[in-house]
Amino acid sequence: MVLFISPAERSYILIKRVIAVPGDRLRIAMRTVILNGTALDEEYVTHEAGAKDPYGDGFPNDLGLPECKEGHEMLSRQLVDGEIVVPAGNYFVLGDKREDSLDSRCWGFVSSSDVVGKPLMIYDSIGRSSEEASDPNRNWLGHRRWARLFKVL
Repeated sequence: MVLFISPAERSYILIKRVIAVPGDRLRIAMRTVILNGTALDEEYVTHEAGAKDPYGDGFPNDLGLPECKEGHEMLSRQLVDGEIVVPAGNYFVLGDKREDSLDSRCWGFVSSSDVVGKPLMIYDSIGRSSEEASDPNRNWLGHRRWARLFKVL
């Protein structure tokens, strides 16, 4: 996992999981990341039952979300035989809540120059969307994933 300057909003620092590094080849099929020809076992990923993947199945594809146009173009320039090849000096990152995550599928690669650090521990963990968690009218305490709090990474 890395902390980096958001490609979409340069004043934000984001945290995501590095899935691919320079030279790696990847694609996503049926919610499974295939890296260098091998399906990843991602026990940390959560998928919402019945939720539609906004990026579509069989990524990369021609879906091209309107707010992701630049990233889609960046990734399409790195396609070789239906797989994305990560260029030198870049990373492909994904969020663990795949259907609710803006990540490299949207804005493309993260430049190594935008990486600012590595997380040391989990100080908070919410078992629902950030929109629900930020709602002051909801009980936030009952949705904490207590076993994850203060876990050293």
